[in-house]
Amino acid sequence: MNTNKKSEHASFPSPKGGGREGASILELLPQRPPFVMVDHLEDYSETQTTCSLTVRPDNVFCENGELAAAGLIEHIAQTCAARLGYYNKYILKTGVRLGFIGEVKDLDIVRLPREGETLCTTIVVMQEIFDVTLVSAEVRVGEEVIATTRLKIAQGEGAASPDPSKGGENRHGESERVTPPLEGKGEAKELRFSREFEVRFSEVDIMGVVWHGAYPLYLEDAREAWGHHYGLCYDDYLKNNVFAPIVNMDIRYHRPIFYTTRPRIDIVYRYTPAAKIVFDYEIRDTKDDALLTSARTIQAFTDQQYQLILENPEFYLKWKRLHFKEDEVTR
Repeated sequence: MNTNKKSEHASFPSPKGGGREGASILELLPQRPPFVMVDHLEDYSETQTTCSLTVRPDNVFCENGELAAAGLIEHIAQTCAARLGYYNKYILKTGVRLGFIGEVKDLDIVRLPREGETLCTTIVVMQEIFDVTLVSAEVRVGEEVIATTRLKIAQGEGAASPDPSKGGENRHGESERVTPPLEGKGEAKELRFSREFEVRFSEVDIMGVVWHGAYPLYLEDAREAWGHHYGLCYDDYLKNNVFAPIVNMDIRYHRPIFYTTRPRIDIVYRYTPAAKIVFDYEIRDTKDDALLTSARTIQAFTDQQYQLILENPEFYLKWKRLHFKEDEVTR
């Protein structure tokens, strides 16, 4: 990590493939100077985020050449806020929402950070239910771990402005629809497809809410429709004596789906050179495009004796070469 960064809240490094160059850390946080306790978003994923802060003499939490414990906790909390801000702004396409510390647990401060030191703080999501997130946090100065803790963060309903130049205006309600892949062979690193579906009465409970066990079937139906659209069907696996079982499934329930909801599921095939198949999904309400569910599945290849296949099957390689650059498609 480069620790010789300027003191301004400048652009943060784009997460891999994120395409967010030039975004300001202020776009991700509800806080404003002098209470901003994060300089840069270093890395982002749905389950882990890293932010940095250089401790300067003018920091409002500095006392006697050190960052006070309250400032250290605030820095950790704003690292959580930066993750949620990035997720809300660039993935959900909503305004940056206000957040609150619900609980600080198992706080262990080895020592307080000193003026001139750069903190590198990584938070890992342990559990996330609706608007409450439980994270573990580790604060480092170089290779030295100076603090660890667990936080419970709750998101409020209010939204802060995602762009300081727009004053109090927020972009809550903006929708993001899945678009077709780029035209031309090899130009897209993903293949997208969307379909609307109806909620069946047998899928809801006594409250009229879709039972959580119905969601894997929604994903299955989407994969099947995607396969027919792009020419990679289950019959193709069987004809080539290959199975493609799901080895990982991650489903996040953002909002309930009701019997009266008219959902749309967007499925995205993510290219990888490895011998596996990765799909991302979003289920949205067609009424207002609100995100209801997000998910990811990973499939591996096995032979008919259920032995893992470590290289791309030949038929799958041929299919890849139809959609992606041939020199990038390898076994």
